Amino acid sequence: MSASDLDLKYRPSSISELKGQDQVTKVIEQHLKDGTLPKSILFYGPPGTGKTSLGRIIAHMSNPHGSGIVEKDSAIEGKVDMIRALQMEVLHFPMEGETKTYIFDEAHRISAAGFDSLLKTIEEPPSHVRFIFVTTNRDQIPATIQSRCELHQFNRLKTDVVESRIKEIVKLEKIKIPGPLLTLAVEAGDGSLRGAIIALQKIITLHNEDETELDITKSLGIVGSKNLSSFVNAYLFQDYFSLRKSAKVFSPEIVDPIKAIHNLQQFVADLRHGFATEDIVPELKSNIDDLLSLIHEQRANFSQLSDKDYKRVIGDRIHKLWRKSLDLEVTLRKTSNKSTVVDMIPIELAMLWRDA
Repeated sequence: MSASDLDLKYRPSSISELKGQDQVTKVIEQHLKDGTLPKSILFYGPPGTGKTSLGRIIAHMSNPHGSGIVEKDSAIEGKVDMIRALQMEVLHFPMEGETKTYIFDEAHRISAAGFDSLLKTIEEPPSHVRFIFVTTNRDQIPATIQSRCELHQFNRLKTDVVESRIKEIVKLEKIKIPGPLLTLAVEAGDGSLRGAIIALQKIITLHNEDETELDITKSLGIVGSKNLSSFVNAYLFQDYFSLRKSAKVFSPEIVDPIKAIHNLQQFVADLRHGFATEDIVPELKSNIDDLLSLIHEQRANFSQLSDKDYKRVIGDRIHKLWRKSLDLEVTLRKTSNKSTVVDMIPIELAMLWRDA
């Protein structure tokens, strides 16, 4: 089974199956119940969060027959001449059913002239027609179009939502995958369920080929929370040998270093929030549970400090690491010799220990 097959197999086919977007689905369900669904709707937000899936679900619920659902590739069919042809097309009733729903995927790729031509049709659509615009970039949708649509923002999915679905898929597929590799799939998705499912398929293939976790991490192009935990733990407790060893995960031979530093920035920011208030840990994007446990275990080695002072010292070290990660990104963007920058990361961080 290919990645796209697995993604298609588990694509939501009902509103109840679309998870993590309650702020949208509750309103849509009420519209459907009351018969008040708008003629023009704009779904916007990060990729892989259910926008197009919900558009298809609405279209199917409005008219389950194939002729009632028309999907448009905005990059191809968003040019002005295609939009003008569409203006004639919408006048025709569907071959079956009473409603025809047009879904424009990646709607921000409709040309400016295409939007201008489409404006009148959206403003006064035929009674049997509905438009659903889907985009990852709301800012590129003209205000004149937005003002004629009901807008719904899709959010990046929380880690626990994606993780729950990934575990469910693995169970349904009757596949045994180690927990750390499932975590990698979730992290590779970065808030996108579709991205996580595609990563899962890749992991299944590589795991069946007996690839190591490091090889799989490299293939996915992410650092992974396990590696980040080792790296940050070595920095926090001034273990230069482990720091130098774990810093290799940022190597250009393994990942895009800039993307890896972005992963580090998110991880450290989440760690700072989670270390300050552990109640919010389940809401964070990064998997910091193991590292928090290690930090608590290290408390015994700082008996000279009060609990308050220990928390202050560790909090300061985390914050300095976050600030340094911002500097590292700037340096990486300025140089073509990224390997040298990565090689210097342990020394750069060790220099922070002088003031810690």
